[in-house]
Parts: sequence; C-alpha cells; structure tokens
Amino acid sequence: MTRVPASLAQPRLLWLVAAVVAAAALFSSPGFFIIDEMIYYHGARAVAEAGSFVVDNGYETFRSASLGVWLLVAGPHGLVPQYPAGNALLGAPLVALLGPRGLILLNAAAAVVAVFLCRRLARCLYGDEALALRAALIFAVCTFLAEYALGIWPQALGLCFVLAALLWGVRAVLDPAEGSLRLALLAGGAVGIGMLFRLDTLLIVPPLALWAVVVAARPAPLLAAAGLGMLPGLAVGTLLNWIKFGVASPVTYGLSSGGVDPAGHLGALGLCLIAGLAALGVRAAGAQPRGRLLVLGTAAAFLIAAASLPAAQPHLARAAHGLVALIVDATVIQADHRGIVAAADGTVSFSGLTKKALGQSLPWIGALTFLLAVRWRPEERSRHVLCLLVIVLWALPFVMRAWYGGLASNMRYLLPILPVLAILLSVVWRDLASREGAAGARDGFIGVGLALAGLVTVTALHPGGLAAVQQIAATWLLGAIAVLGLLAAAPGRLLVLRVRAARVAIAMGLTAGFVFGALLDPMMSQVRRTQFDHLNAAYAAIPERSLVYGGPAAAYAFQLSRPEGLLALEARDSGGIDTALLNAALERGYSVYASGPVHLRRVLDADPALSVVGSLAAGDLHTLYQIGRAPAP
Repeated sequence: MTRVPASLAQPRLLWLVAAVVAAAALFSSPGFFIIDEMIYYHGARAVAEAGSFVVDNGYETFRSASLGVWLLVAGPHGLVPQYPAGNALLGAPLVALLGPRGLILLNAAAAVVAVFLCRRLARCLYGDEALALRAALIFAVCTFLAEYALGIWPQALGLCFVLAALLWGVRAVLDPAEGSLRLALLAGGAVGIGMLFRLDTLLIVPPLALWAVVVAARPAPLLAAAGLGMLPGLAVGTLLNWIKFGVASPVTYGLSSGGVDPAGHLGALGLCLIAGLAALGVRAAGAQPRGRLLVLGTAAAFLIAAASLPAAQPHLARAAHGLVALIVDATVIQADHRGIVAAADGTVSFSGLTKKALGQSLPWIGALTFLLAVRWRPEERSRHVLCLLVIVLWALPFVMRAWYGGLASNMRYLLPILPVLAILLSVVWRDLASREGAAGARDGFIGVGLALAGLVTVTALHPGGLAAVQQIAATWLLGAIAVLGLLAAAPGRLLVLRVRAARVAIAMGLTAGFVFGALLDPMMSQVRRTQFDHLNAAYAAIPERSLVYGGPAAAYAFQLSRPEGLLALEARDSGGIDTALLNAALERGYSVYASGPVHLRRVLDADPALSVVGSLAAGDLHTLYQIGRAPAP
C-alpha cells in the first residue's frame, strides 16, 4: 500500500480546491453558454416570480410552436421547460436573490460535494486513504468537472446524487450489518430525488443492481429496499410532470420522442437484460470458477449469435461509430449541423469550440489497459467489476445512439463516470508505484515537463494550434498510454524501464487533462458566456413590445424576462419559418427582428411581402434586422 505523509493524507488540498471553485463561481460570467442554460434559468425565474412552471413567451396569444424555442413544451397551462422541475424549485430562491449566478453557485457547491464524495467512495471501495485522496484530486483538477462547476445547467448537481447513490449502495453491499437495508433505502432515495434534476441519474441503477446480485450476501432485500427508496422521488416527479405536461410519468420531457423515449434505447435495454440474466447465472454458479465461466461464455455466445443477424448490423455499425466518436476521436462525429466544420489541418470545429472525445479530454484513461491486463488482487476483484460496470453501462445508451452531447468542448453526458475513472487510475498508479520499488514522484515530474513542452511545441508548429493539441496530439497520447500500460503489465525483462515509461506517460496524460479540463475548456466557456452576456445587454435596447426571430437564442434570453418580449426559432426538425407568427405580431404593433443575415434571408424568402426597415448592430458580433411590410409597388 502506498504511504504518504500524514499531512497530505488529510483533505486540506480538497478544501483548497473548494476555495478556488467558490472564488471562480463568484467572479465567473453569468452569461448563458447554450440555449439549455437559458431554459433552466427562466424555468427557475418563473417559479421565483410567479410560482409557476410556465414560461409564457406569448404562447397564449399567438399559439405558435416557434415560441417554444425548441426546449419549451406546450403543457396544459402553457409553455414549460422540458427538463425535470427539481432545478427550478431548488434554484428559485437563489435566482430571486442573485439571478443566473444563483444557479452557478448551486452547481459550484455541488461540484465540491462531488469531489468529497469521490474520496469517500474510493476509500469505501479500496480502504486506502492515500489512494482516495489521489482519486479525488485527479477528479477535481484533471477532468472537465470545472466547466460544469461554473455552469447553469445542473450537471454537477445530478452528479452528486449519482455519487451518493453509488456510495450508499456500495456500503449496503459490502457491510451486511444491521444498517445495510437503511443504506440501500438511502441509495434508492438518492436515485429517485436525483431524477428530479437529471433523468439520467437512473443510469446508475443497472450497474449497482447487477453488482449486488453477484456480490451481496442477500441481494433481494437490498434491491427491494432500494426500489422502495426510489418511490417518493418517482412519485414527486410524476406529480410534477402531470402539472407541467399533463403526463403521468416520472421519465418524460413532455415529448413523444428524444433521449427519454424508451424505444430509442431498446438495444441498450436488451444488453442490460442479458447482463442481468448472466448475473443471476453467475450467482447461481456460486464460487465455482468453471460454472461462472460457463454462464459468461453462454451469454457471450448469445450476444455473438444475435450480432450476426442482418437486422443487427446497422445498429452494431452505429454503436461502433459511437464508441470511437465518444471515447476515442471526436473528429469522426457525423452530425447534420451547420456549425460543425472540418479544417484541412485535420481538426474539426463545433460552432467555434474544440470538441473532444472522452479519451481526448482525459488521455490518462488509456492506463486502464494496465488494470485489465494484470491479475487482480482477490479482495479487490468485486470492486474493479463494479467500477467497470458503472463505466460501461452508463456510457452504453449514448454509445448505442452515437449521441455526442451537442454543443460543448467535451462529452458532458459522461461526467458521472469521471469519478470512477479517477478511482481506477489511482489504483493503477498505486500498483505501478509499488512495482520494482521505483520512485513514482520523479516519473511524475518528468511527465509533467514533457507534456507542457509537447503542448507548446505542437501549438507553435502545427497549423491547427491548440485545436491540434486537443484533437490530434491528445489522441496519439491516449494510444501511447494504452500501449505502455499493457507493456507495464507484462512480466519479463526491462520491467522497471517499462513501468517507469508507463508512469511518465500517465503523468503526461494527467497534465493534458488538467490543461484541457481545468484551463482551456472553462476559458472557452467563459469567453462564450461573456459574449452572450454582452449581446443581451446590447440588444436590450430594442422595444419592450418586440419579437426576435432566430438564434443563437442565448443572445436574446432577456426577451423571456419581458412581459411583452417574444423569442421565436425556426422549426427544429425542418427549419421552417412561421411567417404567420411574424405577420400576426406586426398586426398587433410588435417590432419584429430577424437575427443575422442567415435568418433574415430565410424570412424574406418565406414571405416576399416582408422587407428590412432598420437594423441594430452589437459591435462586430451580430446584427438584428428590423422587419416590416414591403411597401406596395
């Protein structure tokens, strides 16, 4: 077991991280990064100001779907945010006091709690304080947690409930004492309440349930208690969704399709079903290795046979593409979005952002090849299995749909597996540092120096600059770490040299994760937020009684705060322009604007009777064109 000085084994460094996050949250930009954040904020504002979930946006007057701005859904009482209502209810008092910054502070606090929960989870799994502290620090500063600690969308808040459920679930299984049922009840409660903020909290249930079936002494009472614990949260979610959408379901966005539609996840659900049957078979086989291998071999054969069916081939191809795009190389993403632009230098821009796959954001995850190649310590096998189940089953729905998470610098939907990845890397570093007695600290410093030198060199010499570092060099580093991890796991000659090379490479990957996740991604996010904040301030000069047509919606978020301000977008699927809405607004005396030349051309092409009667420019960033009726010839 790796030993560290007692002073370092205390969470003082974590409190330093907490202080930095708090300071950053106080001074970060309150601008909106994307339309999702705008909707989250106005949902909380509606609760704070009117005690209602309805964000009117003129829908009662004009009844146009364009006023739903993609993420507002028509419910029994008007337009409501499609997202779960928990964030609006919890954030409403903070929004009333501090505006958008109230939600930022809420997420900053949640991110800090998540870091401490990561430490407790690692300590619960592996019983090593130094390993736990190292895992928490990796999670805090060498991943992209920082960006969501300073955001308005509730990713960090949802992460807290996932980690709480995981921690309580692990304790319930590993400690069959009197409190196990209570802990299982708490784990289920964390899932149920977490779904009031992020529906994907539910994804932690399959890995925990499968693991409990195999490992727990008496899994049935634990699973029953966990299910019972989920019921209050599910009941509240159902009630809130009935109020918002008129739909009696805890898992809905008020729509018939999309990411919460079970029909879109049949492949992932089928794999989970097979995994569940295999887990039951493994438990029935008991401690007999041959029996367990027979069960797992049967499940693998069934999967191979199912995959050979012609009907499965398109789904497998999509899953393979999703695996590469989400985990290895984001430049292969194939999305029908005009903001995705491939450059001749091999990089791809996503509306000005350098999107990265998980392995490009965190090249150090390549070191997990070491863990998969070595013989596991008997007392840690079940712990490793749980961590791998969480990683695979959480990512599975997104991989199967090849869903890259929309506009962001990273794979934000995979945020909840980052603490588990950090814990496993901490295990790898412990095992590498104990091999052959070689000092790990020296290798770490060498890796940091090489990574910084490489970052500067690639930025200076490659035509893609920083984008090339993140999308090209990071991919090569990911592959190199994976190969060196395998080499370090193999016994034989030059073992010390191979182990040291692996540690140096991992340190390089951690440095890259820090530069990308703690520096570049938050910096680009703050630049974008500041731009939209300035645009909102500049365009607030338009009349109160006005309609803005077109995006980016985050530039005109102020319209949703005005009693007679309207914001409309083209149809999300077809891109169609609702000219009837524009003409109706003009007839009622509204000032009507088109956002930028692209939306202006679409409006004029859709209705030649309209013409430009004025404009308002906000520096060089954007222009609003006022629209009126064309004069009669």
